[in-house]
Formats: sequence, structure tokens, C-alpha cells
Amino acid sequence: MREDVRALAVGLLLLSFALPALAKPNESGDELRAASKLFEAKEYRAALPHFVRAYELSERKPETIFALAQCERALRMDHSAVVHFREYLKTGPDETRAAEVHAVRTVLLERGDPGRL
Repeated sequence: MREDVRALAVGLLLLSFALPALAKPNESGDELRAASKLFEAKEYRAALPHFVRAYELSERKPETIFALAQCERALRMDHSAVVHFREYLKTGPDETRAAEVHAVRTVLLERGDPGRL
């Protein structure tokens, strides 16, 4: 009987660690959808915390990195946008997207304080 209780306790403990990990994709997607709606409405300041949360919950998936960088760019948070565009480029996007991101980073670097970027 004690072994059964112990096995149940261990199982519940393991499940408690697994459940948050299982919830992340849905939460990340919810945050990304909320952020995207706000971004499309040009409510960039309101969208930013949702993009940050999606970025954290998605374990830094390329599409969330790119979306966060775009929001930061819209808010003229050039330093953060350059950092996140650089991170995005490290994920190996296709050539067309990589060229676009390089062009945007160049513009941000040119308009920003080179010492900060």
C-alpha cells in the first residue's frame, strides 16, 4: 500500500513538472496572436509585452524573434531590434528573408548611435 502511495506521489510530482511545458505552445500562440492583432492596429506599445511573453514562452522560436524585432523597430527601440534581428539571423532563415533582415539592420545601425548598437 505504501509503495502505491509513493508511486502515485512521484507520478504527480513528475506531472506537475510536465504540465507547464505542455501548456507553453498554446500560451505562446495566444500571446503571439494577441500581439499581432495589436501590432496590426498600430498599437505597438501595447503589443510589445505580448511579443516579449511569446518570445519567452516559445523558447525563442524564429517567428517570435522576428515579430519581437519588428515591434521594437516600430517603437524605434533600435538597439533591441538590432539584437533580436541578429538573433533571428542565427536561426538560418531562407535567403530572401535573411537579405530583408540584413537590409533593415543596416538602416537601424545607420540611424542609431553606433556606440549603442
